[in-house]
Amino acid sequence: RAREKKARAIREKKKKKNSEKAAETQGNLALVEHKSGHDLEAEKLYKQVIETKRQAKSATSLAITLTNLANLYGEMKRLDEAKVLYLEALDLDKKAYGIDHKESAQDLFNIAAMYYQHNYNKEAIDYFKQAELVYTKLDDAPGRVKVYHYLGLCYAEENQHAEAIEAYKKALQIHTKLKGDKHPDTFVHQLNLARSLDHTGSIEEAEKLYKDAVGAATENHRSAKIKLVECTLEYAHFLKRHNRAIEAEKML
Repeated sequence: RAREKKARAIREKKKKKNSEKAAETQGNLALVEHKSGHDLEAEKLYKQVIETKRQAKSATSLAITLTNLANLYGEMKRLDEAKVLYLEALDLDKKAYGIDHKESAQDLFNIAAMYYQHNYNKEAIDYFKQAELVYTKLDDAPGRVKVYHYLGLCYAEENQHAEAIEAYKKALQIHTKLKGDKHPDTFVHQLNLARSLDHTGSIEEAEKLYKDAVGAATENHRSAKIKLVECTLEYAHFLKRHNRAIEAEKML
């Protein structure tokens, strides 16, 4: 009996392993269909993989597939269904790693990003703030940069430019520490900050940021040609807004 029990356990373990391996292969196929724009086929495959992983009780692996299907639903504008899946993934990751973990923070960020992409800025702000708390506890600088970047965008779209300015400044400060002064990756924060400062009437401060961005992009033009174009256009639009058409034309 002991041998039979042991043999049965081995068979079950092997069956589970094969099942999980097949699910991973199917999950990869679902991703290919998803990226190829075959939404219905991708949805069908994702659901099959989820069911297999539920039966195998592969919690962390299940969380990944739930997130993938949630991403698909978000793209399809099926936001309520997407949120349910994101929250389930968050619950699984919280149980596996705890709330103060990068995976949990990413789950919160995913929900926020979905709402932002569909112009539900207030809902997005709530989840971005939850993600911010976790990233701050983890001292995760890249995570904080992306949260502050999107918080700024949400606030700006809601015409809450004081809050947007605060968020953009944090993103710029942290990213500058990570990448270095005048790094091309930090220009986006300078431009966003300048735009919100301009909205609040801080014209001189905004113009300084525009000039600094154009100057830095010019210095790095060989590795930041697109950034130089972007910075130049942004500054030109600023000049036009303030009735400085001749200067704007020279920039263009």
